[in-house]
Amino acid sequence: MRLVALVILSAILALAPLAAEAQPAAKTPRVGWLSDGVRAGSQPLLHGAFLQGLRDLGYVEGQTVIVERRDAAEKMERLDRLAAEPGSHDVNVIVATSGAAALAAKRVTTLVPIVMAESGDPVAIGLVASLSRPGGNVTGLSVMDQEITAKRVQLLKEIAPRVSRLAVLYHPPFPATLVTVNEARAAATRLGLIVIPMEVSAPDTFETAFDAVIRQRADALLTAGDPFSHRHQSRIIDFAKKYRFPATYLFVTPRKPEA
Repeated sequence: MRLVALVILSAILALAPLAAEAQPAAKTPRVGWLSDGVRAGSQPLLHGAFLQGLRDLGYVEGQTVIVERRDAAEKMERLDRLAAEPGSHDVNVIVATSGAAALAAKRVTTLVPIVMAESGDPVAIGLVASLSRPGGNVTGLSVMDQEITAKRVQLLKEIAPRVSRLAVLYHPPFPATLVTVNEARAAATRLGLIVIPMEVSAPDTFETAFDAVIRQRADALLTAGDPFSHRHQSRIIDFAKKYRFPATYLFVTPRKPEA
């Protein structure tokens, strides 16, 4: 929730000059909301916190601010089309819920401020020039999990020293996952491990990916930590448990106890 509040604050700061200078006949500020829809379970919470933050600062949807919503519903290929739709970028500020959404918005406009709620390494995926001097029209929050990928590989090797073939599961539509795969490959090479990329592009491709990894004799597993993999984490954990793979996950959501 603290991260959400920071995104809300960033968006409001972009809108504040408009509100301060507004005259009675001025147009109502418009906020674009562009979501990939992958975090389906947390989307209502994220969006609700955003709207509450607007209200706390005097912006009420439908009265003093208009929110233009676009949701790709987990179909990442739709992001570019949604970002280009009329009304999506004809706004005062765009809130993008992920790095992929922010990239789609940036491809449409270099003038409208874009606030990302969360992203992998924004420099590596081309959102900003640098963290200290981002430049351009994108700001927001990033989760620099790629920086700990090498440590995750190292810890996995320490707890299971006999492993030799590491499967790295990733979801290509999230640009930062490719950075994680490269970081994992570099760390694994230093430790004498062979990396087996395990691409999962959609929910119905898990079994194919699992079968391919087994055929290539993987004996350990690392997930890239993208939202898609996290959403389907129970399937991945069940797979690792079935084949007794030592595994490392960036985030783990505790399962609800069975009734």
